[in-house]
Amino acid sequence: MNYKAIKVICLFLLITMMTSTENYPSKVNYLWLTVPDHSDWLYKIGETATIEVSFFLFGIPQDIEVTYEIGPDMMDATSQGKVMLEDGKANIEIGTMEKPGFLDLRLKAKVNDKIYDHHCKVGFSPELLEPYTKNPEDFDEFWAKNIEEARKTKLTYTSKYIEEYSKDGFDTYLLKIRTDSRHYIYAYLTKPKDSGPDKKYPVVFHPPGAGVKQIYRNTYYAKNGFIRLEIDIHGLNPEITAEQFAEIAQAFSYENDYYENGLDNKDNYYMKHVYIACIKSIDFLTSLPDWDGKKCVCSRG
Repeated sequence: MNYKAIKVICLFLLITMMTSTENYPSKVNYLWLTVPDHSDWLYKIGETATIEVSFFLFGIPQDIEVTYEIGPDMMDATSQGKVMLEDGKANIEIGTMEKPGFLDLRLKAKVNDKIYDHHCKVGFSPELLEPYTKNPEDFDEFWAKNIEEARKTKLTYTSKYIEEYSKDGFDTYLLKIRTDSRHYIYAYLTKPKDSGPDKKYPVVFHPPGAGVKQIYRNTYYAKNGFIRLEIDIHGLNPEITAEQFAEIAQAFSYENDYYENGLDNKDNYYMKHVYIACIKSIDFLTSLPDWDGKKCVCSRG
């Protein structure tokens, strides 16, 4: 792995931790649906973006008033308005940007005295974005040294077959992977049941979102011909109870969020071993005999 890869991983995890909202709510009785007029959600600088907005309650489209704000990503709103949904939908023109970045459409509706909100973002020439800060002079040297040091620890792991999460067509394993001389992570590995040295598949690496929470077994990829690894970064066995996770999460976050732990010292920073764990996880995936040798994807979906 070259050192551009570690930069990409660092940026990806930072964005993930800063994003607190998923695309759609789960296990609820309502649904916001937002569809941009560019299917890839991307626009050129100066192009105008329009979003079709729909709201469903118990699967029924609602003709309601929606208030909205529009602003640059994670910044104050620059405009606001209202729109009535007709047949459950309406178009909102959110405008454009004159420099690379993202526009955030923030939606809110009130139904039966209950407030429902949502947001979505579109990008304007994001490939032209430049970092606000420059890498320290020793950036590449620092990571090269730490990656080399971590790889001196042999990539070892234990594997436990999880029968209750294995169905026709795929298998699930709970792994405990040693990532360096001090740390290990837990991970769920899902793979097609007919995988093996004679059957090759792409691999998907799934890092966690922010917080301390249980990892789950996403079976979509294994059902569709992928090997997938979802990791926990805190060394916590996902088989402990939800109550235990809640207690640990409180301990991790109370007046000392883990992602600020050791921030004043690059060698002791908590997230350093997280980035190393991500690299060792990819090392693991690309060492599997049933990897196709070509496709390795990082996904948060």
